[in-house]
Amino acid sequence: EPAQETFAPLFGRWQQIVDDGLESCLAAGVRSRLGELLALEARWPDAVRGDSLVHLDLRADNILLTADRVFFVDWPAAAVGAPWIDLALMLPSIAMQGGPDPEAVWRSHRLSRGVDEARVDALVSAVAGYFAHSQMLAAPPDQIRSGSVTTSTSAGPWYANAVRSASSSCSRRVTRTPNAPHSWA
Repeated sequence: EPAQETFAPLFGRWQQIVDDGLESCLAAGVRSRLGELLALEARWPDAVRGDSLVHLDLRADNILLTADRVFFVDWPAAAVGAPWIDLALMLPSIAMQGGPDPEAVWRSHRLSRGVDEARVDALVSAVAGYFAHSQMLAAPPDQIRSGSVTTSTSAGPWYANAVRSASSSCSRRVTRTPNAPHSWA
Protein backbone atom coordinates (compact mmCIF):
# COMPACT_ATOMS: atom_id res chain seq x y z
CA GLU A 1 0.00 0.00 0.00
CA PRO A 2 1.36 3.46 -0.81
CA ALA A 3 2.29 5.65 2.17
CA GLN A 4 -0.29 8.17 0.93
CA GLU A 5 -3.07 5.66 1.67
CA THR A 6 -1.71 4.82 5.12
CA PHE A 7 -1.32 8.47 6.09
CA ALA A 8 -4.61 9.71 4.57
CA PRO A 9 -6.73 9.09 7.70
CA LEU A 10 -4.09 10.75 9.92
CA PHE A 11 -3.14 13.86 8.00
CA GLY A 12 -5.07 16.98 7.10
CA ARG A 13 -5.38 17.97 10.75
CA TRP A 14 -4.47 21.64 10.31
CA GLN A 15 -7.50 21.84 8.04
CA GLN A 16 -9.51 19.91 10.62
CA ILE A 17 -8.57 22.48 13.26
CA VAL A 18 -9.93 25.18 10.97
CA ASP A 19 -13.06 23.17 10.13
CA ASP A 20 -13.71 22.55 13.84
CA GLY A 21 -13.26 26.27 14.63
CA LEU A 22 -10.36 25.54 16.99
CA GLU A 23 -7.91 28.14 15.72
CA SER A 24 -8.27 30.03 19.01
CA CYS A 25 -6.67 27.06 20.76
CA LEU A 26 -3.43 27.68 18.88
CA ALA A 27 -0.72 30.04 20.09
CA ALA A 28 -0.79 33.43 18.39
CA GLY A 29 2.44 32.69 16.51
CA VAL A 30 1.02 29.49 15.06
CA ARG A 31 -2.31 31.14 14.25
CA SER A 32 -0.44 33.81 12.32
CA ARG A 33 1.26 31.09 10.25
CA LEU A 34 -1.75 28.79 9.89
CA GLY A 35 -2.06 29.62 6.19
CA GLU A 36 1.55 28.51 5.64
CA LEU A 37 0.99 25.31 7.65
CA LEU A 38 -2.14 24.52 5.62
CA ALA A 39 -0.26 25.05 2.35
CA LEU A 40 2.62 22.86 3.49
CA GLU A 41 0.30 20.16 4.77
CA ALA A 42 -1.57 20.08 1.45
CA ARG A 43 1.64 18.89 -0.25
CA TRP A 44 2.24 15.82 1.94
CA PRO A 45 0.78 13.24 -0.52
CA ASP A 46 3.36 14.11 -3.18
CA ALA A 47 6.09 14.53 -0.58
CA VAL A 48 5.89 10.94 0.68
CA ARG A 49 5.78 9.24 -2.74
CA GLY A 50 8.51 6.72 -3.38
CA ASP A 51 9.25 3.07 -3.98
CA SER A 52 10.95 2.00 -0.74
CA LEU A 53 9.53 -0.24 1.96
CA VAL A 54 8.86 2.03 4.94
CA HIS A 55 7.83 1.12 8.48
CA LEU A 56 5.98 4.38 9.30
CA ASP A 57 6.10 3.83 13.05
CA LEU A 58 9.78 3.64 13.95
CA ARG A 59 10.37 4.75 17.51
CA ALA A 60 12.34 3.43 20.45
CA ASP A 61 9.80 0.79 21.47
CA ASN A 62 9.75 -0.67 17.94
CA ILE A 63 13.52 -1.15 17.74
CA LEU A 64 15.31 -4.07 19.39
CA LEU A 65 19.08 -3.91 19.77
CA THR A 66 21.34 -6.90 20.33
CA ALA A 67 25.10 -7.04 20.59
CA ASP A 68 25.44 -7.35 16.83
CA ARG A 69 22.04 -6.71 15.22
CA VAL A 70 19.15 -4.28 15.04
CA PHE A 71 15.57 -5.51 14.61
CA PHE A 72 12.60 -3.36 13.64
CA VAL A 73 9.33 -4.76 14.97
CA ASP A 74 5.61 -3.91 14.82
CA TRP A 75 5.03 -3.48 11.07
CA PRO A 76 1.22 -3.13 10.67
CA ALA A 77 1.52 0.30 9.04
CA ALA A 78 4.26 -0.72 6.58
CA ALA A 79 3.88 0.89 3.19
CA VAL A 80 5.75 1.99 0.10
CA GLY A 81 7.08 5.53 0.12
CA ALA A 82 10.07 7.85 0.07
CA PRO A 83 13.15 6.22 1.62
CA TRP A 84 13.72 9.10 4.08
CA ILE A 85 10.27 8.98 5.73
CA ASP A 86 11.19 6.61 8.57
CA LEU A 87 14.22 8.71 9.50
CA ALA A 88 12.15 11.90 9.63
CA LEU A 89 9.39 10.25 11.66
CA MET A 90 11.81 8.55 14.05
CA LEU A 91 13.83 11.65 14.97
CA PRO A 92 11.41 12.97 17.63
CA SER A 93 11.49 9.59 19.37
CA ILE A 94 15.28 9.69 19.39
CA ALA A 95 15.17 13.15 20.99
CA MET A 96 12.55 12.00 23.50
CA GLN A 97 14.87 9.20 24.62
CA GLY A 98 17.67 11.66 25.31
CA GLY A 99 19.29 11.36 21.91
CA PRO A 100 20.75 14.08 19.74
CA ASP A 101 18.97 17.02 18.17
CA PRO A 102 16.71 15.83 15.31
CA GLU A 103 17.94 18.54 12.95
CA ALA A 104 21.59 17.57 13.51
CA VAL A 105 20.86 13.89 12.86
CA TRP A 106 18.84 14.74 9.76
CA ARG A 107 21.59 16.94 8.32
CA SER A 108 24.27 14.29 8.82
CA HIS A 109 22.35 11.17 7.75
CA ARG A 110 22.86 9.70 4.28
CA LEU A 111 19.09 9.28 3.76
CA SER A 112 18.62 13.05 3.89
CA ARG A 113 21.15 13.78 1.16
CA GLY A 114 19.51 15.21 -1.92
CA VAL A 115 16.03 15.26 -0.38
CA ASP A 116 14.07 18.36 -1.33
CA GLU A 117 13.53 20.31 1.89
CA ALA A 118 10.01 21.20 0.71
CA ARG A 119 9.11 17.50 0.86
CA VAL A 120 10.38 17.22 4.42
CA ASP A 121 8.58 20.42 5.41
CA ALA A 122 5.32 19.05 4.00
CA LEU A 123 5.64 15.82 6.00
CA VAL A 124 6.69 17.61 9.20
CA SER A 125 3.78 20.03 8.86
CA ALA A 126 1.33 17.17 8.42
CA VAL A 127 2.71 15.32 11.45
CA ALA A 128 2.70 18.49 13.56
CA GLY A 129 -0.91 19.06 12.56
CA TYR A 130 -1.74 15.51 13.59
CA PHE A 131 -0.21 16.03 17.05
CA ALA A 132 -1.69 19.51 17.48
CA HIS A 133 -5.18 18.28 16.64
CA SER A 134 -4.77 15.11 18.70
CA GLN A 135 -4.02 17.20 21.78
CA MET A 136 -7.27 19.04 21.23
CA LEU A 137 -9.25 15.80 21.32
CA ALA A 138 -10.89 14.80 24.55
CA ALA A 139 -9.17 11.56 25.49
CA PRO A 140 -11.49 8.57 25.70
CA PRO A 141 -11.79 7.50 29.35
CA ASP A 142 -9.97 4.21 28.73
CA GLN A 143 -7.00 5.73 26.87
CA ILE A 144 -3.99 7.72 27.99
CA ARG A 145 -2.63 10.20 25.47
CA SER A 146 0.69 10.82 27.21
CA GLY A 147 2.69 9.12 24.45
CA SER A 148 1.63 11.62 21.82
CA VAL A 149 2.11 14.53 24.20
CA THR A 150 5.61 13.39 25.16
CA THR A 151 6.64 12.67 21.57
CA SER A 152 5.32 15.93 20.25
CA THR A 153 6.84 18.16 22.92
CA SER A 154 10.30 16.58 22.88
CA ALA A 155 10.94 16.98 19.18
CA GLY A 156 12.63 20.35 19.28
CA PRO A 157 12.04 22.39 16.15
CA TRP A 158 10.53 19.47 14.27
CA TYR A 159 7.05 19.43 15.83
CA ALA A 160 7.07 21.03 19.23
CA ASN A 161 6.42 24.66 18.36
CA ALA A 162 3.22 23.80 16.55
CA VAL A 163 2.07 21.19 19.02
CA ARG A 164 2.78 23.18 22.18
CA SER A 165 0.31 25.68 20.81
CA ALA A 166 -2.51 23.15 21.10
CA SER A 167 -2.90 24.13 24.68
CA SER A 168 -4.45 21.73 27.13
CA SER A 169 -6.10 24.76 28.70
CA CYS A 170 -8.19 25.39 25.60
CA SER A 171 -11.82 25.57 26.64
CA ARG A 172 -13.08 24.12 23.35
CA ARG A 173 -12.13 20.48 22.88
CA VAL A 174 -13.24 18.12 20.16
CA THR A 175 -15.09 15.20 21.69
CA ARG A 176 -14.83 12.75 18.81
CA THR A 177 -11.79 10.62 18.14
CA PRO A 178 -10.12 10.37 14.76
CA ASN A 179 -10.92 7.45 12.49
CA ALA A 180 -7.40 6.16 11.92
CA PRO A 181 -5.93 2.70 11.44
CA HIS A 182 -3.02 3.48 13.75
CA SER A 183 -1.57 6.39 15.62
CA TRP A 184 1.70 7.52 17.10
CA ALA A 185 0.24 7.83 20.60
